[in-house]
Amino acid sequence: MELNKTLLIERLSSKLDLQAVFLYDYCIGDEITAHLMVVIRPVKGVSPSTMTPIVKLCMADMPEISFHVVLEGDWLSQLRNGSLYHSFASLPKHRLYYERAKEIDRLLNKKVVSSLIELNRSDYEKAKQFSEEYLAAAVGFALEERFDQSLYMLHQSLEVRIRSFYTLLGRQLGKNHNLENIIKNVRGIVPELLSVFAYNTGDVEMYRLLDLAYRACVKGESLEIAVEQYDFISTQCICLAEILDAMVERMATGVAAYRALLPVDKPEEGKKSTVEVVKQKEKLNVSQPVVCEDFSGFPWPQQYKDNANRLLDDIYSKHRPEQILLVNYRTAGLSKGNPFQEGTSEQMPREELEMHLVVLMKNRGPFRFREVRNRVVCATMVFLNLSYVEIALKEGSRFVNAVWKNGWLVRKKSTFDTPVVPVEMNWKAKADRVDTLVCNAEAAMKNLLMLMRDAPILMDDSSLLILHQLIDISVRTYLKCVVGFIPEGVVLYTLIDWCTIADTQVIDYLSTWNTSENKVFIFAMEPQRVLWTNLTTDFSSEDRLIVQRKAKELVEFFVHLCKEAVQSMESHAIEPIADPMID
Repeated sequence: MELNKTLLIERLSSKLDLQAVFLYDYCIGDEITAHLMVVIRPVKGVSPSTMTPIVKLCMADMPEISFHVVLEGDWLSQLRNGSLYHSFASLPKHRLYYERAKEIDRLLNKKVVSSLIELNRSDYEKAKQFSEEYLAAAVGFALEERFDQSLYMLHQSLEVRIRSFYTLLGRQLGKNHNLENIIKNVRGIVPELLSVFAYNTGDVEMYRLLDLAYRACVKGESLEIAVEQYDFISTQCICLAEILDAMVERMATGVAAYRALLPVDKPEEGKKSTVEVVKQKEKLNVSQPVVCEDFSGFPWPQQYKDNANRLLDDIYSKHRPEQILLVNYRTAGLSKGNPFQEGTSEQMPREELEMHLVVLMKNRGPFRFREVRNRVVCATMVFLNLSYVEIALKEGSRFVNAVWKNGWLVRKKSTFDTPVVPVEMNWKAKADRVDTLVCNAEAAMKNLLMLMRDAPILMDDSSLLILHQLIDISVRTYLKCVVGFIPEGVVLYTLIDWCTIADTQVIDYLSTWNTSENKVFIFAMEPQRVLWTNLTTDFSSEDRLIVQRKAKELVEFFVHLCKEAVQSMESHAIEPIADPMID
């Protein structure tokens, strides 16, 4: 049965506000698999996943082809940001339908495409090299019959590769190291990956051994793995890695072939060529050298130091900030501690370097918060305007004062110099204000708990939405109390990760939730999923009890942390020198 492209476009156009349709293929092993990308204009209150049944209906009497639906704005944003996957999918030879062909041709000009190939290929090759090192270590452990350690290395090898591949799709994964969740995230665009790592078949428990081995090794525990189990999993891991490499190569080759067909851009008369502009910018950069911290005195492996410096250089060259300050770091049991509060808590060991940065700029523009990664180094960046920092230092902002006093200056423009000096903190006023905030938040959360417990009829979706609100209030109150700052425009998942700028108590607590509790947590963290899922089939009576139990436990845990922060501030209490206006 052949795909009737004309009929398909007619059907889709009649039922959807269609913008574009692309048909392309990629290799899964020895098979060439076709895939359809359907671009639609956004409709208020309707998500792309809601459109999936409509597309299936239009293809009911046609060959079964995998597809995904994407909103026009998201698709254009991915093209502008240089997503290799979306650029490959949007090539002229793949277009079945597009209303404004000239617009996409302008986005895929030779300059953009050239930089796109070089950057994406370079990043993936770096990740691939690092993945191969893990794979070599896995082989070494297997020869010693230490199969749990070998699976741990295979887990890391595959995670590094998939994360880099997901970046080529124009997306970012969080700090979750659960391989099952990571692969299921990727399947939204490349569903055929589940044909290799089939978490929906009887072999699911075999694949989950990778995550079990990872958790066991991180905790310093051992895990019994049979030889047959190891052989099966290692074969599948190597197969999946080869498939990812082949897909990246196919995409890069396709975009490169398109680049070769584009005409050479000629500089207009009276305007400088691109080379001249680049040289002029390089001269400007040379005239403004940066003052660097090379981490020579830090207790890190040399590999971490090299990657951290490389990552900071990339950040500086891209944003040209006035200063970059390192607020906190964590790696394999080493930590600066909590820069916002006295005392330290036990930290779970980390297998990579996490840096929390504050980037100071004269005008931060559209930048508020970003997360970047360079091999084993992950950095979260909060962008602040210089004017905001100057006011905050004068008026006693806890967050800015802690950053200014306790942070490391790692990069700086030689021309930058601020005479602003932090004032002495009015800890008594701070403690009183935060104590009031905690009391108000505690009262609000207990009211929600009372509603959840005493309501005569409370449906599952309502209880999960209440749990979502409790998590949101808890995390934001924690950041307001302990750190004194909440990043703008950041989703709840990222806010939870960012809590590690102070300590890892929040992450450590959530990591103790078992499988059943995690199921409830995932539902609560994604209210859209609650609204669009029939919970009668996915939720049991045991799940309902878990919601109530974890809600009560969550409130008690966060209230305890916030009250500890208040006590820490009270211990600093001194005679007020300034009346702080910014918290």
